[in-house]
Amino acid sequence: MNDTNITLTVIVNIANLLGLIYNIPQMLHTYRVKSTGDISPLSVRLRILTSVIWIVYSIYLDLWDVLVSWAITFISAVFTGYYMWFYKTEEGMQEMTEISSEEETEKEVVMAINV
Repeated sequence: MNDTNITLTVIVNIANLLGLIYNIPQMLHTYRVKSTGDISPLSVRLRILTSVIWIVYSIYLDLWDVLVSWAITFISAVFTGYYMWFYKTEEGMQEMTEISSEEETEKEVVMAINV
């Protein structure tokens, strides 16, 4: 292995480490605040799609350094996408529960009036 290959390998590994580091703050923020309302769903979908394409490409050409980078991006995007769906579903369930308890209260009032 010559000096150029070693230098490029070091640069790619630093880039992979930075790729991991730059994804962590958004993942932690999403987990802590339990909200994804400020994140565009389209950007998350495109990030997942782009990651999948790059992963397939890097596997096909045996580019493992590129694969690691895009696998990190894919995991981060799936994490964010999951929480986008989870919190949206959780909010929907919470709204349904609130509506259901309001309906129960209305039924109790009607039953009390009829007695």
